[in-house]
Order: sequence, then C-alpha cells, then structure tokens
Amino acid sequence: MGYLVLPFFRESIRDFLPAVRVQFFIQYDNQAKKGKDFRLRFLWRLFLLFIIGCFNGAFFPGDILVLYSIIGVVLVLACKWSDRAVLIAAIILMLQPLELGKFFYALMNPGYVPATSGWYIHSQRMYPFLSQPDFWAMVKSNLWDGQLFSLLWAWGYGRFFQTASLFLLGMLIGRRRLFVNLSEHRVFWMRTLIIGAVCFVPLYFIAASLPSLISNKAMLTPMNTVVSSFRNFSFMCVLVACFVFLWQQVAAHKVLHGLVPYGKMSLTNYLTQSIIGSFIYFGYGLSLYNVLGTTASFGVGVLLFVLQLGFCHWWLKKFKQGPFEGAWRKATWAFCN
Repeated sequence: MGYLVLPFFRESIRDFLPAVRVQFFIQYDNQAKKGKDFRLRFLWRLFLLFIIGCFNGAFFPGDILVLYSIIGVVLVLACKWSDRAVLIAAIILMLQPLELGKFFYALMNPGYVPATSGWYIHSQRMYPFLSQPDFWAMVKSNLWDGQLFSLLWAWGYGRFFQTASLFLLGMLIGRRRLFVNLSEHRVFWMRTLIIGAVCFVPLYFIAASLPSLISNKAMLTPMNTVVSSFRNFSFMCVLVACFVFLWQQVAAHKVLHGLVPYGKMSLTNYLTQSIIGSFIYFGYGLSLYNVLGTTASFGVGVLLFVLQLGFCHWWLKKFKQGPFEGAWRKATWAFCN
C-alpha cells in the first residue's frame, strides 16, 4: 500500500513528542512560579490529546497521539522527583525490562511458544475496511480495531517503555535548559554526538545480525526490540546534536529557521496529513493505494510537505498558533478561574 510511505514524512512531525515532554516542564515551571500546581491541568490536557488522537485515528489507524496521552501520565508522576531519580527511571525504561524478561524466560524454557500477538488479529480485521468505499464503516473499524492494533503493537514492541523513557529525558532537558543558550552547552551536545555515533554503528550491525545469531523466535523478537530501541535512541542523539550545531551556523540557521513554522504547527500538520493521506489512498476517497507505488508515494509525501510548509508560513503571519494548537490550548485552560 502506497500510503505506507507517508509515515517517513510523518516522522518529521513527531517532534510533537519532545513538545509534549519539554512543554510539560515549561508549563509546570511557569505555574509553579505563580504558586499553582499544573498537574491536574496537564492531566486534563492529556485527556484532550486522547480525544484528538481518536479523531486522528478515525482517518489513520497508525495514530500515535493516544499512546502519548497515556504515557504522558508518567510526567505527572515524576515531576517532583530529583534529576537523578528521573534519569535512573529513564535508563531502566530504555533497557526494556519487559522484553528482557521475555528473553530470559524463553532462554530458560526452550519449548516456550508465545501466543499470537493481539495486534495482528486486529490488523487483519482492520485492513479490509481501508479499501472499501464506506467511510463510516472505515471510521468505526479504525476507532476500534485500528486503535487496538496501534496500541497493542506499541506494547508488543517496547514503544510504551521507550516513549516513557524519552518523556522523562525530555523533562530533564527542560530542567537543565539544554536547548537554551546552546553555545553554553556545546560540550554536552558534542559528547552526545560522539557517543551516539560510536554506539550506533555496532548496534546497527548487531541488530542486522540477530536473526543469524538467535534461531529461537521467542528469544529473537524481544532481544531485537531491546537492541533496536538503543540503536534508534543513539541515532536520535546524533540527529538532535547535529541539528543543535547546525542551528548555530549562520547559513544553516537561515534554512532551518524556514522550517520553524512547520514545527510550531506540528499537531495541525500531523492531523491534516492523516485526513489528506487517507483520502488519497483509502477506498472512501481516491482509492489510489494500488495505483501509486513507492516512488510516486514518496513524491506525494514531498509535495504534501511543501504545501503544508507554505500554509504554515501563511497562517502564522495572521495567527499566533495553528488551528488545532490554538483549539487545544483554549480547551486546556477552559474552566480556569
């Protein structure tokens, strides 16, 4: 299905993930300075994100916002912990304790055969509705089987633990203000770049070699999740550190600054990609899933990105926030005296 290529571009919008965790610290800190506790308000904000995620999931069954709304609760629980406690919790979560438990259980029980993943069952129920023309039948399927597929897949492949770890690390970044006065934190970001690059290379080859090293699937699957989690994290560190250094270069800064409006409207862009993309590919719309191949779908993604970027520049000349960002903010502070 050609639409599977579009998630490549949707990854750029998932800067919304650090926005959730860093903005929590900023909002919590601002309210604390006023003598107010932001935690209950943030829980309400997460509930609103859950509703937004359901809206998004009605169009695209790979929604990530519902997962963020669930995992975001960890920020409320850990917001008063010390930096050391937060870091330790983040490391433990990144180690994928559940997957390591599965690995060692299979190691000690060679005859163990894990049950069929629940997400697979829901994906089989969901996909037929994506190609048929009944819009409301697709929505109903996406809201039930689609969301269960997305959440169970995320649970089965360690995304709950990894995302919680990233949320905690993001909160630490906010506390230490590592994105403020970047030149003052140059040593930290240089170490992040070097360590991330050094770790990524062996982790990449280890992940690629695991199928030949471990024949038992009950052991292979969880270990692949553990190694892939660290591989992806190390690569993310490289990307973020490179972005930090490029941002401080005059020529590169001008180019990157042109992308700022896109990031400011990341929620709007994420949602509109789901709506437009589903109309292009799914059966209720143009039904081009069997027509557009990988290359053509890549082109569709580039075109959509360019159009959205232009829209973001135009919109933010007239308004302070994107339409969905503004609505989310107003709803967050509703019923506030």
